[in-house]
Amino acid sequence: MTKVRDVLVDLRGMVVRGAAGTSNEHVGVFHQTFAEYLLDPEQPFGMEPEEPHRALVDAIGRLAPRDKNDPGNPLHRYAMGRESEHLWQLGRHEEAIEALFGRASPVAAENLRRWESWLERLTQELGPKHVLTLNARTQVAHWSGEAGDPAKALRLFASLLEFQQQLLGRSHRNTLHTRNDIAHWTGQMGDAGGALRLFQVLLKDQERALGVDDRETLYTRNNIAHWTGEAGDGMKALKLFQMLLKDQARALPADHPDILHTRNNIAHWTGGTGDGKTALKLFRALLKDQKRVLRVDDPEMLLTRNNIAHWEGMTGNGAESMGLFQELLKDDDRVLGADHRLTLLARSEIAFWTARPSEYPSSCSPEALKLWRLLLCDQERVLGSQHPDTRLTRQRLGEEEERLNEWGRMQASHLA
Repeated sequence: MTKVRDVLVDLRGMVVRGAAGTSNEHVGVFHQTFAEYLLDPEQPFGMEPEEPHRALVDAIGRLAPRDKNDPGNPLHRYAMGRESEHLWQLGRHEEAIEALFGRASPVAAENLRRWESWLERLTQELGPKHVLTLNARTQVAHWSGEAGDPAKALRLFASLLEFQQQLLGRSHRNTLHTRNDIAHWTGQMGDAGGALRLFQVLLKDQERALGVDDRETLYTRNNIAHWTGEAGDGMKALKLFQMLLKDQARALPADHPDILHTRNNIAHWTGGTGDGKTALKLFRALLKDQKRVLRVDDPEMLLTRNNIAHWEGMTGNGAESMGLFQELLKDDDRVLGADHRLTLLARSEIAFWTARPSEYPSSCSPEALKLWRLLLCDQERVLGSQHPDTRLTRQRLGEEEERLNEWGRMQASHLA
């Protein structure tokens, strides 16, 4: 690095340096004329226009590999913003879009902006019917919902579905997948019953077009079980997940991620139907198997640890729950980043358990109030003001403020 900086000093007047001498330093060519000279292979120091892009793609692959994406690292941040562009300039269009998928930001709004920009480009350069353009439309719709606008997500998926039915046909896998997204965001809009009905109709069409053991078909059964519970029938949801697990065990390897995910749901609804101690045992057994088959710090394991900490508290061990969440928050922040939804969820649980074992009457805690306010600010920035997590935090903040006010009124009446 020292030698590179020595060369940059020698090139002063021809290059521009930002944050010089730091790990965040960026270097650019001072004038477009110099760039044109360097990119002219007929000149003494000239090179082919593709050569810089190829060199940067190779360097990114070595220094910021996609499978170790770390949005907090300056090299990975550069790769997030520029890798797809370098690949595109080399004519490696499919790889450029794969890089977008592989370098997602923990901030949903940032992902939305990136995909909107690429959708416009793909539409202009490849046309509205190209598979990459359709993939980008799917991502714009998805991240619109994740950024806190499920109504927009629904509109975009409905428009995409109409286009796919005409272009691909009603039984095409991608068309069916868009119907899955429409059902999902219908539920996220608060209509659990409507989502359930859409998934039930979708399941029949998937069984006919894809087969009963296709992964997409089995995943729709997962969604039917989920929204059955969300619609108010937790016992039926639990039974549906248990039936699904048996069929997955027949169709998939024993340690398949979908099987582990179904076990997670069985544990969740076991607790949701009143048996918190059994839920805790199931989550602990799941974590043991996840550690055996998943990579270290896999997000699925972090989610299971979240559930273990939650049910520790719900079964009467609030102090243990708080300790587990504080430890988990450090790992969430390190692995996923401060703005990831799981990181924010751990902060929500810490605020919740800060308030519960309180020295104040009515479980009132000024410290919890502070935590809720900070969390709400970050959730509104990252998830959007109407995201379900944000709305729940706003509700809990209001409840905490009311408890604090009530405590103040009680103190005033005693003094009077």
